[in-house]
Amino acid sequence: MEFGCPLFQSMTHHDTPSHPMPQMRYVDAAAKAGEKHTYAVISVNSVGLKSKPSANGP
Repeated sequence: MEFGCPLFQSMTHHDTPSHPMPQMRYVDAAAKAGEKHTYAVISVNSVGLKSKPSANGP
C-alpha cells in the first residue's frame, strides 16, 4: 500500500487547489477478481487533522 498524497492547499490562505490538479488514483494490486472490495477515503489537512471516513463504496 502506498501512503501520501499531493498537498492541495499550499502556503496560500485559500482552499482552491492550484491547476493543473494532480491525478488522484489508487490501485489495489492485491485485490482478487470476483471478491468484494470496500474502500473509504480519509482526507488529512496540512496540520494532520483527519476527516471522518467517507461512506463505503464499491
